[in-house]
Amino acid sequence: MIKSALSSSLILILVSALLSGGLIAREYHVEGIRGDDTASGTSDHPWKTIGRTTAAAAPGDTIVIHGGTYRLERQLAFTASGTEKQPITVTATPQETVLIDGGTNNCCITLQARSHIIFRNLSFTTASMAVGAQMVYMEATNYCEFSGCEFRGMPGPVGSENSSVIRCMATENGYSTGCIFRNNLFADNHSPALRLYRTDGWIIENNEFRNCVQAIGGKDSPLNMLVRRNRITGGETAFYFAGQHGCKNVRITENIVVGADACFQTGGLGTEGKLREDLRLFNNTFYDCKQFINGWDDGFTRGQRYYNNIFFSRTRENISPGSDLAGRMVNLNKYGKESINPEHYFMDWNCLSIPSDDTSIRFIDAKIRSQSIQEWSIAHPPFESHSISADPLFVDPEKGDFHLRPASPCIGKGMDGVDMGAYPHGTEMAVIGRISRN
Repeated sequence: MIKSALSSSLILILVSALLSGGLIAREYHVEGIRGDDTASGTSDHPWKTIGRTTAAAAPGDTIVIHGGTYRLERQLAFTASGTEKQPITVTATPQETVLIDGGTNNCCITLQARSHIIFRNLSFTTASMAVGAQMVYMEATNYCEFSGCEFRGMPGPVGSENSSVIRCMATENGYSTGCIFRNNLFADNHSPALRLYRTDGWIIENNEFRNCVQAIGGKDSPLNMLVRRNRITGGETAFYFAGQHGCKNVRITENIVVGADACFQTGGLGTEGKLREDLRLFNNTFYDCKQFINGWDDGFTRGQRYYNNIFFSRTRENISPGSDLAGRMVNLNKYGKESINPEHYFMDWNCLSIPSDDTSIRFIDAKIRSQSIQEWSIAHPPFESHSISADPLFVDPEKGDFHLRPASPCIGKGMDGVDMGAYPHGTEMAVIGRISRN
């Protein structure tokens, strides 16, 4: 009897230790209507608020949120981080819609010095007009992931340009590393969707951005970033990579951008002596956008490579030569007095085409004004020496199909013999944009 009692006690102690250490994964349930934060948090006895679960979750735990709208009284924060092998997962119940509404609060979720937390199939919104507001705040955030989520209705900035849907800040706590944004929808946001400062090793792929003032931005010092297979419709700027504290090894490829004011913007904010280098914009399709490449060379830019892209618009803009947006295809060194150094840029193997009766200046670089690809190439050899100006003959752009027809002049005309545009091998069935959430 004594031995049996001791064995039972040891088992209870071991189970308690495992639970407290997060070694046994638990599943917590949240249900706004019938939940009770004094209950056990099981599927039969769910908690009422999401904050109750984020305070309790440990490595390996899963938070299952049942359908409904959850209006927050305060932003959600996690007491613990997950681990590489035991992340914390926050997910909606399958086939149900979960809306996390920050109301007039500054933030829905803060991930400050947290890691290995996964968010799946959740929707977020906020009506916050606070200075520097955001839906998700990240700082020294490592290996966190948002997948299949929706972010809608962010108001415009008030008192700070740093208001954004996802705001990853640069602080003394260091870089945010290895985060993933995959298969999400950003819609009708009047602040930038992704405004990123010191990041390293991020992947941003298969997202969809609809009518967001700015889609994807590496404002501060993006390192080792892959931006791939996103679909962007409308908005002011598709890709904003100022790199104000330098950048390195950024790849922007196989994206489709439709109807944006500006396709790609870089530079202009100074780098404190750190180089903005090795950024590649290649094999993207830009359709019916007002301006293509907009940059300001401040003397710290190196290794910029723009190739195999299609820049095609059917509409005239007739931009005034005195406008900030003058230079409809390329506008570099807006405030500079000296032309850029061609050794620091590579621009070639692109399709660049706007209506012939558009009176806008095509290419601008400080003292240089060019009205044709040929003039630009002569002024900056070997810029665009293999580029073309033609209708790329998309399959059905009105229905969003930007594959190339068999007669397209862009087939096989990219560098290394690949096709220009977002489908470099022509027949691939890869999805560009968001895949169905459920």
